[in-house]
Amino acid sequence: MTAEHVPDDLLIAYADDPASHPEIESHLAACSDCSSALSFYRTLNAELREEEVWTHEEELRTEAGQKAVREFAERIASEDAEARRLLDRILESPYRFARANILGRKRFRSGGVVRRLCEAVREECNREPLYAMELAQAAQSIASGLPDDYYPSLLVHELRGRAWKEYAGACRYLGRYRPALDALVRAERNYLRLADSGAGMAAVNLSRAIVLWKLQRYEEALPFVRSAAGEYEQRRDMLRYVESKEVEAVVLERMGEHLKAREIYERAFDAADDLENLEMKARAARNLGVNYRDAGDLGNSAKYLLIAMQLYEELRQDVSVARTRWSIARLPLVAGNFPEAERRLRVALRDLDAKGLQNDVADAKLDLAETLLMTGGLNEVQMLCAEVALFYREAGLVTGALTAATFLKEAASKRLLRQEHIKVVRNYLLAVREDPELPFAPPPL
Repeated sequence: MTAEHVPDDLLIAYADDPASHPEIESHLAACSDCSSALSFYRTLNAELREEEVWTHEEELRTEAGQKAVREFAERIASEDAEARRLLDRILESPYRFARANILGRKRFRSGGVVRRLCEAVREECNREPLYAMELAQAAQSIASGLPDDYYPSLLVHELRGRAWKEYAGACRYLGRYRPALDALVRAERNYLRLADSGAGMAAVNLSRAIVLWKLQRYEEALPFVRSAAGEYEQRRDMLRYVESKEVEAVVLERMGEHLKAREIYERAFDAADDLENLEMKARAARNLGVNYRDAGDLGNSAKYLLIAMQLYEELRQDVSVARTRWSIARLPLVAGNFPEAERRLRVALRDLDAKGLQNDVADAKLDLAETLLMTGGLNEVQMLCAEVALFYREAGLVTGALTAATFLKEAASKRLLRQEHIKVVRNYLLAVREDPELPFAPPPL
C-alpha cells in the first residue's frame, strides 16, 4: 500500500470481501478518495453479478471474475487520465472553460470528463458557485447524452446519478432549492436502476436533507439524513457518516434540540483530528460557533467562529470564508455594539456579493439595516430595504416575500421602521421558504 492511497487491486478485493484486507480499514475511514473508489467497485461487483455471463455468483470471485473487474477499472483509470489531460488547463478559469466549448466537441463526450467535471463542481462550490453551476450543467448534459450501453450492464446510470447529484449541490450553494430537489429526484431515478444503489441513495438522501433543512422542513429532513448516516455506517465510510451526523445535528438544533446538536458537533470537531480532515474541523467549528451564539455564549461563539475562519482560509474555500465572516459580523450586532457590527457587516456584504450569493446578500442587508436603524442612519436604511425589495421582485420569488420586503421599504421611507419590524420580516422570509403559500401579515407601524 502506498502512503497516500490504497492500490486498486486491494480495493477490488476488499469490495468483494472486506475480511480479505482488514489492514486498510483505518485508511478507508479517513480517505474520501479511496472510500469513493471502494463504493464504485462495490457497485461494479453488484452490476457484474447481474450479468447473464455469470452462471453462478461464485464465478465472479474466480480469477476470471476479478480480471473483468480489473479490466473495467483500467478503462476507468484510462478515461480519467485522458479527462485530466483534456480538462485541467481548461478548468483553471471560467473564461478558459467558456472558450473551450466542450459540449460542442466530440472528444469531451466521455465518462472520464463527466467525473472530472463533477469533481470540479465540488471544488468550485466553495470558491465560485456560479462557475460551479456552469460545470454541473456541462457534466449533466454530457452524462445524459452518453448511450445506455456506454458501460457494461447499467453502470452509465451511476454516472448520470452522480452528475445530477452534483448539479443539485451547485443549485443548493446558490440558494436555488426547488431546482435542487428536482435534480435529486433525477439522481435517485438513475441510482435506483443499479443493483447496489445504497451508496448513491445515501448521497441523494444526505443532499435532500440539507436542502430540506435550508427550506426549514426539518421534520422531513430528519429521516433522510438518518437513513444516509445508517447506510454510511454500515459501509464503514466514517467520513461521510460523521458528515451525515453533523447535518442531523443542524436539523436538531433548528428543532430546538440545542444541547443534543452541540454534543454531535463536539464529537465531529474531535473526530476531525483522528480523520485528519481540516474541512470537517472547520465545519464543526462553525456549527459550534453558531450554536453558542444562539445560546447567548458570545465568547465561545467567537472562539469557534475564528477557528472556522482560519481553517477555511487555509483550505481556500472562499464561499465558506465569506459566510463565516458574516456569522462573525453578527456577533457585535447581538451584543449591541452597533458601530463594530456596521463595520464588519459591510465587509461581509462585499464578500457575499462577490461570490454571487444573492440570497445571503439580501439577508445580510437586513442585518445592516437593523444596525443602522440603531445608529440613526435612516437614509441608508431606506435604501437597503428598497434593494431587498428589488431583489425579491427581480428574482420572481414568492409573492409573500415580495410583500414583506416592500413593507420594509415603505416603512423605512415613512421613517416608521423599527428594529422589531426587521426581525418580523427576517423570520417570515425564513418561514416562507418552507411554505411558499404563507401570507405575510404586516406588523403595526
